[in-house]
Amino acid sequence: MTQVPSDPKTGRRAFVRTGVAATATALAAPFIASAFAWVARHRRTVPFVAAATTAVVLLSVAQMYQYWIGVMPQADTTWAQYRDLFLRFR
Repeated sequence: MTQVPSDPKTGRRAFVRTGVAATATALAAPFIASAFAWVARHRRTVPFVAAATTAVVLLSVAQMYQYWIGVMPQADTTWAQYRDLFLRFR
């Protein structure tokens, strides 16, 4: 894993380049698109999938904010730390 350093004063997250993560994301994209296409054809599932997708995106944004304000460690976060800091903003 290669990390490109970022200036800690700017609050920008370091970019992490990993072959496995990039490949897995690229390979998952057609399946995710297919799942959303299936949901679009089955109108009754749209509200549930929309709610779940919105919740996951909001969780991601909240955790990104935790990282920016320094609540979440920049590297080597353990499962115990993650659970202890989950959605805490101080």
